[in-house]
Amino acid sequence: MTVFDFDKTIFRVDSTVAFWKYCIRRKKSLVFLLPKQGFYGVLHGLKIISLTAFKEKFFCFFKHIDAERWAEEFWAENEGGVMPWAREAIAEGDYVVSASPEFLLRPVCKKLGVHLLATVADPKTGKITGENCKGEEKIRRLAAVGVTKWEKSFSDSLSDTPILAVADEGYLVDNKKGTIKRFVKA
Repeated sequence: MTVFDFDKTIFRVDSTVAFWKYCIRRKKSLVFLLPKQGFYGVLHGLKIISLTAFKEKFFCFFKHIDAERWAEEFWAENEGGVMPWAREAIAEGDYVVSASPEFLLRPVCKKLGVHLLATVADPKTGKITGENCKGEEKIRRLAAVGVTKWEKSFSDSLSDTPILAVADEGYLVDNKKGTIKRFVKA
């Protein structure tokens, strides 16, 4: 079994940012939320609020759209951004574990045939239930469904060291350079 990160690993870019841009193109008035989103981004950057708190504020645009329907439509247009190497590597029983909103990734993960564990964000309000699915939280989510060991793991980020270290073989992906390098455990 293989565990994959999603953003900048399976998908060429950050899917939440790509979805946000897609939504702004569809509904121009969402740009008026930028000052609020930017303000909370600064607070997070200064370590005044947590990543989870920032994401909830950033997700304020969900209140102004039909986020679940738009997510389906987003993937209908953007599924081509799934990396060819990932399509070949994915097998039945594999998992995607991501900090992106679960409802956003559900349509594409269903098409790819992978199990999904991700940040649970309300598509109507942006409110996050539980923890942001990042770092050690990915290990906790996998353990909660009975997955404690896997053969391979792929991620673009060292913030995923926990899932890379548990795997028999971990790999760091750089889709911009087109490289996949073996992760060396400490």
